[in-house]
Amino acid sequence: MIVSLSVLALVSFAACKKSDSPSNTANVMFVNGTAGTPNVDVTANSTKVPSGTNLAFLKGSGYQSVTAGTQNIAFVITSLGTPLKSASTSFVAGSHYSVFAGGIITNPSIVITTDDLTAPASGSAKIRFINLSNDSLSETANV
Repeated sequence: MIVSLSVLALVSFAACKKSDSPSNTANVMFVNGTAGTPNVDVTANSTKVPSGTNLAFLKGSGYQSVTAGTQNIAFVITSLGTPLKSASTSFVAGSHYSVFAGGIITNPSIVITTDDLTAPASGSAKIRFINLSNDSLSETANV
């Protein structure tokens, strides 16, 4: 009986042991916001991002795991394999980001934001506005 309890306790503690190696990924959402584009694929260091393929205008990938550290992010026109725009950025493990392709097809841009996913105060909501226009117009948002 004592041996059985000892084995059960040992298995329980072993099952609860946390990994010695921390996760080395960040959570990144990719959005095609470039006016006039056909569908795009997203690559991180030349590797297609799962759920980041064939993204239509104004569509997003949902959060995807991307290796933390410096990554070259590229939006590529799906049907042609032609790069639309790329940028290098650094992702911190465990953090959340959104990467937007913006502007217009003849003058694309990339906007990268760190996402704050903490819950809003009770009775409130969080809203994020991203200006993906490639001109210098100032935008005002009222709620």
